[in-house]
Amino acid sequence: MITREEARNCNSLSDFELLAKQDNLYFYWQKLTTEYVFVHDCMPDGFLDAYYGHDLDLVCPGAWAFRKRIWPKFTYLQAKNNDEFCFYDPDNLSEKHWNSFGIKDCLVILSGSPDLNSVACFAYGHEIIDPTNVCLPYIEMTMKLDSWLYDSQSLKPYKREFSGLSPKEKEAIKIQINKPGLTIAEQAKYLNISVPTLRARRERIAKKYGVSSFSGAILLAERSREFCYRSSKIKIV
Repeated sequence: MITREEARNCNSLSDFELLAKQDNLYFYWQKLTTEYVFVHDCMPDGFLDAYYGHDLDLVCPGAWAFRKRIWPKFTYLQAKNNDEFCFYDPDNLSEKHWNSFGIKDCLVILSGSPDLNSVACFAYGHEIIDPTNVCLPYIEMTMKLDSWLYDSQSLKPYKREFSGLSPKEKEAIKIQINKPGLTIAEQAKYLNISVPTLRARRERIAKKYGVSSFSGAILLAERSREFCYRSSKIKIV
C-alpha cells in the first residue's frame, strides 16, 4: 500500500504510474457522462475491455456502490458484502472476472469535486483489511488524477446507457413478450443463464420501470415504442 509521503512526492501521472508498478498496484480513473465512460487504464491488459464488453459494470459491487453513492470511499469487498447488493450478482460474475486477472480487492475513491463525476479504483491482489486507515494517500492521489486527467485527450471511451435498460435486460423482456408460455427455467436455459440470475435481472427491470413486479414492467414495455413489436432477434425453437 502506498504511503502519504509517496503520494505527496508524485508530481506527474508518470510518477504515479511508476510508483504503482513498484507497489504491485493496478488502477484506473474514469469520468462519466450520460453516454460514455472515459477511462485512463492501468489495469491488466484486456480487463476493462472484457468488463464493459460483457456489461459487468451492471453487476459489479463497486459500480453498484458508486451509482448508489453510499460511501465516498469503499472497497470492492465492502460493497459486495452489503446486504442490499446480494440480489445483483447471484452468480458472482464480477468477482470471477476480477479474480481471473489476479485481483482480490480494490479501494474506490469518488471525486471530491462536486462538479466532477469521476472515480478512481486502486486494485490489489490481496484483501484491503482496514480501508479507513489506509485511504488518505489514495484520496490525495485521486485529487491529483482528477487534475491531471479531466481534460486529457488520451482517455478511452466506452459507450454506456446509464438511464436505460441494458442489452441483457432487453433480451429478458423480449423473450417474455415473444413467448410468454415459457417457464422462467426454460427462459433461463435459452438465455444460457441461471434462474437466480434471470430473477435478479427481472427485479432490476421492475425497478427501472418504477413498478413492483416484472409483470408490471412487461405491461409498460409492451406499450413502449421500443417493445411495441414482436422482436425477430430472438427465435424460440
